[in-house]
Amino acid sequence: MDLRGHGESGWSPDGKYRLERFAADVVQIVEHLGTAPVLVGASLGCNASLAALGHRPELAPSCADCAPGRRSNSPRCKAPTAGCSPRAP
Repeated sequence: MDLRGHGESGWSPDGKYRLERFAADVVQIVEHLGTAPVLVGASLGCNASLAALGHRPELAPSCADCAPGRRSNSPRCKAPTAGCSPRAP
């Protein structure tokens, strides 16, 4: 998925882009899926996923941070792997 205002996603109708909004979008999409996915994100996508898990820890069993060099203190967030490289097919 793209976060609002990014990629192929539409703009926010009120022009507000805050981490809380992005996290709420993640929650809505996961609830729509009806299953607990592993969340994978890079940069802002990872931050939005971690914020969503901070408010709703049951939302996903774990997440993967695909931003090289970033470190998370969350025990549920896995370290970057080769498959998370932005150059990976």
